[in-house]
Amino acid sequence: SFFGIQEKHGINLLTKIRVEFSDLRDHRFSHNFNCISPICSCGIEDESSTHFFLCCPRFSCHRLNLLSKLSEIMNTDVKVLPKQHLAQIILYGSNVFNEITNRLILEQSILYIKNTKRFTILEAFS
Repeated sequence: SFFGIQEKHGINLLTKIRVEFSDLRDHRFSHNFNCISPICSCGIEDESSTHFFLCCPRFSCHRLNLLSKLSEIMNTDVKVLPKQHLAQIILYGSNVFNEITNRLILEQSILYIKNTKRFTILEAFS
């Protein structure tokens, strides 16, 4: 569900990440789409959805904003949550929260995706 979000470009980007069919190197590599390695350009690990949202040093400033906003929305310090669990919340929301809260979470996820500008140029070809 997208909880009523109408922003088409953001929904498109989020959907591609959800179904692991985005330009993230791990996604492109697993589908044999012109990507010689799943390793992120930061060199730390595979560029998975979790890495993109929660680990990549290239987006640390954007991540701080995202985690701060999510902590406000969820009324808890999200940095203490296990990374895989938090990544799922960032991508899908959670049945623990109501529709309004989930909408706010996904809006912040989309804002993060857009602010990083990660998907404006296809990096996986390099």
